[in-house]
Amino acid sequence: MTLSTETPTRDGYTFTGWNTKTDGTGTSYAPGDSYTANEDVTLYAQWVANTPVIAIFSGAVIDNQTHQITGLIADCTAAVFEQNYVTVSGGSFEYEYPTSKQVMGTGTKVKVYDVDNQLIDTYTIVIFGDVDGDGWYNGMDAFIVSLVTAGLLSEDDLVEAAKLAADCDHDGTIDNDDFDLLERAGLLLAEVDQTSAQNGSIQTNSAYVEYLSLINQSVETEALEDDLLMDRISSEIDKPTQTEEEDQNVASSWFTKLFQMFEKCISFVMSIFFIK
Repeated sequence: MTLSTETPTRDGYTFTGWNTKTDGTGTSYAPGDSYTANEDVTLYAQWVANTPVIAIFSGAVIDNQTHQITGLIADCTAAVFEQNYVTVSGGSFEYEYPTSKQVMGTGTKVKVYDVDNQLIDTYTIVIFGDVDGDGWYNGMDAFIVSLVTAGLLSEDDLVEAAKLAADCDHDGTIDNDDFDLLERAGLLLAEVDQTSAQNGSIQTNSAYVEYLSLINQSVETEALEDDLLMDRISSEIDKPTQTEEEDQNVASSWFTKLFQMFEKCISFVMSIFFIK
């Protein structure tokens, strides 16, 4: 008897032949082989799970050497990640978040599984500027960077993803330039109603647009363009002068915010997220 040359199909798997035992330890037959024994036999299809295929688009970058994913927008959710940046066929993603927020902040682990639910690979998300892993880059991240630049923390105290995120101007060092960028980002973000992200109106907020433009999420970018830097300097110079009373009110408000942020940051510094 000659076996059929047609091969069965199964989503997510490759057919490798037939076998007289389900676990493949019996006699193997390929499509078209002859069966000569004078007895009935049951042949079982043998399958191998396909390696998941990952598709990348919308500027996302996967570094297969460092196993890091960059190029995502701030406060990116898993749904946005899979819809706009990275998809997988023949497998699935599972996420481990560094904070209680369910967003793709720095340090988020993206685990890739095949159709048999076997772990194939693990990648780490890096959002440049987002040192604390909450998905945004703001005053909290500026505070952590200031601890590094002041020598109160060393770069080696940060996990690798956080260290890379802290160098938000991509010049290879964590310094005051990174702090200045993050401080500016925090001021802009304070002007943004972040809940508006739920209905999409955040995309038209001018402060949010400028916020996104401050830190380029492309790992290939070495530094901010000089003209963008000059625009920022000019905009600060052109701002109208505040009255003494306004200055006092602003100072009082910022002192309160700074004190609150300091309390939170002391707790955060002691946490295990970015301290090894």
